[in-house]
Amino acid sequence: MQIRSVEELKKVLFIQKNVTQQAMAEMVALMQDGVAAPRRPEDFFDDARKLLEKYASYPTLAEFADDPQLMNLTKWGATFGVSALVGGMILEQVGRVMPRFAPVMRQMFVILLSEMAKPQHAYLVEALEKALRVTPTEAGAGMTAEDARVLIRSYAQHLAEAFVAVSVYFGLIRTAKDGIAITPVGRRVLLHMVDAQRFLD
Repeated sequence: MQIRSVEELKKVLFIQKNVTQQAMAEMVALMQDGVAAPRRPEDFFDDARKLLEKYASYPTLAEFADDPQLMNLTKWGATFGVSALVGGMILEQVGRVMPRFAPVMRQMFVILLSEMAKPQHAYLVEALEKALRVTPTEAGAGMTAEDARVLIRSYAQHLAEAFVAVSVYFGLIRTAKDGIAITPVGRRVLLHMVDAQRFLD
């Protein structure tokens, strides 16, 4: 979305903030329902999938830029709401298992979804491998380049597995006969997350 003045920026941020707060309130209510009246995990995930799908179906900032008429026809401002839902539902879950990746979790998830939406590598983990780096602390004394490559591949493999496992529950990825595939909801989520990053950049 093109922003031509400070006033337009304030309006966009105000709407994004409101929709994000609404999305988060709905997610918290969903979680509190499960505490107040215990229910089957399948029911919770079904409701969470519907919530994420609802917000992901709204136009992205880029779609509004391409067709400003959408502003008068449908709800808009969901881009950061989708990012917040993904953060609370998926990234937080994966972060609990793999806390060392917290600083790059969102970036790695976008890379994984992008690779699934439009494969550029023979194997899914290759995209993550290219983006991951080993710090001197992790490498340890005397680690060779080959050792670092093996370590990065291991990290990428575990990260991809964790993302896929959690994303399947929330309907972003589905299992297929020949492996896994991104769903239409996953593609919509990807568009929103890319737009959110582009807006912040």
